[in-house]
Formats: sequence, C-alpha cells, structure tokens
Amino acid sequence: MTGPGSDRGDGDDGARGGPRDGGGARDGSGGGAAARVAVIAGASPGLGSALAESLLANGWTVVALGRATAIRAVADAVPGVRGIACELADAADVDRAFAALEAASGPASLVVYNAHRIELGPVDETSPEAFETAWRACCFGAFVVARRALPAMRARGRGTLVFSGATGSLRGGPRSSAFAAAKFALRGLAQSLARELAPAGIHVVHVILDGLIWSAQTRARFASATEATSMSPRAVAAAYLAVIGQEAGAWTHELDFRPAAERP
Repeated sequence: MTGPGSDRGDGDDGARGGPRDGGGARDGSGGGAAARVAVIAGASPGLGSALAESLLANGWTVVALGRATAIRAVADAVPGVRGIACELADAADVDRAFAALEAASGPASLVVYNAHRIELGPVDETSPEAFETAWRACCFGAFVVARRALPAMRARGRGTLVFSGATGSLRGGPRSSAFAAAKFALRGLAQSLARELAPAGIHVVHVILDGLIWSAQTRARFASATEATSMSPRAVAAAYLAVIGQEAGAWTHELDFRPAAERP
C-alpha cells in the first residue's frame, strides 16, 4: 500500500510519558510465580485494547505501559488491566515501571511493544527533533523495554517479545522519511534479537501491520479511512495470540497482516 493508508492508525506517540498517575487502571487478576504476565508497552485504544481483552480471556495477567491518558482509556475499556504510566524511551522510568509490575504480579513472560510516533511530511519540512522523536518512540523505546524484560526471561529459559511494525518497516513512501527510518530500525532490532535470543528459549516476533487498524484514532487522523478497508483490531489481536502460543519447534519470526479490501 502507498500513501496515508500505509501508516498504522491505532495509536500515536506511545513512548512519551505523561503524569505517572495511571488513574482509572485496574489491577490484573492473579500474581505470584505461576501467573502468566503480559506487558503491552504503548497500549492505546484500538489494537492495545483488543490485545488486552484477548490476553485476559486466555488467562494472562495484563499490564499496560505508556502515556497516562492512553493506558487509562485501555483500563477503562477492559476491566482487569493494570496500568502504569511511564516514558518508554527513558530507561530509569521503564525500570521503575517493571519493578512495580514485578512486585505486584511477577516477571513478564510476554512483552508486546506497540508504541510508535507517526511523523509525516516532506523531508525539508521534517525537523531533526521530529525525526529523533519518531526513532525514539518506534525503536529506542523498544530496545529499552526489551532490555529491561530480558533478565527475567533468561532466568526462566523462556519468554516472548513481539514488536509491532508497519508498511514503513519494508518500504519508505513519500513524506515518511522519519517514520519509515524508525520502523526500518525496529525491524533490524527484532531480527538481531531473534538470532541472539532463540538459543535462550526466547521467541522474538516482528509483525508488519500493512495498513490502518480501525479505531477512533484512525477515523480522526485519516478522513478517507473506512472500516471495510481497515484491519479489525480484534482479528489482529487473535492472530497475535496464535503466534504467541507457538511451540519452539516451529516459531514464526515475521508475518504481515492487511485488510482483504485494501485502500486504492
């Protein structure tokens, strides 16, 4: 796909922290050593809510990390989600958030990194600050979060890291120099981690979301988007769960999703 339809529209700027209140968040069910704890970093209404709902239905304890307003919206929409507001590109803040969730629920055995920042515009109108902001949200935050989650996964000899990519992970389009460069970087990070961590029993997945996900954010940002030409967040979440549940004898590293009726 090309044009605006090649950019995901299920959230924005998930790596910028807000007030650390997490207001409205509800504690997840369960804890202790036997709990399966899932972290959704960059959770927002749309795919984030659908993932949280699906994981909870399958017995996971779910913790949402990211901007306070976004995680509050997810926790309000999906009872059982615990929200912790933090800046995903700040190592100290991420460490604080993981320490809190580990104390309350146990170490994470699944991390889904869904944060991104869509920066679109001609290259000569894209500021260095905007370019860096996109990279920090899409890639650097993923590195920070994965790095913090890995010690517990290594100690247990198992775990799953899932990174949400986009059309821009494979090809850059006009006006997408910042976004595509950041998503290319995320894909490279995922490939490197997959090869490094597989011997330790850690499954690394990169998902290419080749189109828009139907959500309030998509409708607000892309006036031409329709439900028929967008991906269903619940269908995408179901596909994530199928990959997360794979046995080590047949792991998927990369897969892509798109709507059946693509935008022209």
